[in-house]
Amino acid sequence: MKELDTLWNGAPVTQSIRYHLIEDDGRLRLQFSFPLGVRMHPAAVENTFTPELWMWDVGELFLAGKDGRYLELNLAPNGAWWMQGFESARVLDKSFDVEEFAVQVNGAELSISLYKLERYLGTKESWRVNVTAILQSPECEFLSLIQLPGEVADFHQPEVYGKYADIVIE
Repeated sequence: MKELDTLWNGAPVTQSIRYHLIEDDGRLRLQFSFPLGVRMHPAAVENTFTPELWMWDVGELFLAGKDGRYLELNLAPNGAWWMQGFESARVLDKSFDVEEFAVQVNGAELSISLYKLERYLGTKESWRVNVTAILQSPECEFLSLIQLPGEVADFHQPEVYGKYADIVIE
């Protein structure tokens, strides 16, 4: 596992989170190892789709295609999860259907069909990625693998994400 140990602006964190992002058997697998004392969304049900997880402690993955379209995935410590497609920065894709992605969740590990992801985002060679987390809610520390520009934390900047091939273990 790798350590996610910087804030969105590159500053040090008070608490880090570990993650694992790999390709395995035709699926993209995301796993988080959360620190002790995390605060989960009160409605977070184990291994169940749950909106607004980002309002509490959560691990996140952002995947962007070359046309500006991107996905946001949230994963809570108990496996509650959420996923949404965007046409561009913070513009919801109204045609997005989470059921099409064959998401599987087991605790703090989520996997998605690479084939389904490529149908939505284009070939993975063009993808850009960022691994992020929100810890210490309600005060919130916004962690990010990729240092993000701006005066406040904003994970919705697909143009600055890192190259998929540099971040994911195949």
